[in-house]
Amino acid sequence: MNNRARREAMHDRRRMLEVLEQFRIIVKSIRRHYQDVERRAGVSGAQLWALAQIAGQPGCQVGELARALAIHQSTASNLVRDLAARGLVSRERRGRDLRHVQLYVSAKGSRLLAAAPRPLI
Repeated sequence: MNNRARREAMHDRRRMLEVLEQFRIIVKSIRRHYQDVERRAGVSGAQLWALAQIAGQPGCQVGELARALAIHQSTASNLVRDLAARGLVSRERRGRDLRHVQLYVSAKGSRLLAAAPRPLI
């Protein structure tokens, strides 16, 4: 490897480390934001995000929620279960097929959303 190639490789390595450090700063900032959300709202950032998504799409199903949040359907089901247990969302079955559940934000969930820190996402 000649001197020029070495200098370029060193520059590339330094630049990569700078970008990695900036990424770490962003991740730390996001983590702090979601800790603040949980402290102030009493729900996790993921729960608040799911609640906001359901409020924006009343009657959506768990699969639709999962796609909107870019998470696995089982993860969305767990979020909905926890939100329903806290009285923040309701699950309503429509028609004969009991597998199809529509999701709605409750009055309690709407109040929580209104008081929640911004931005949600």
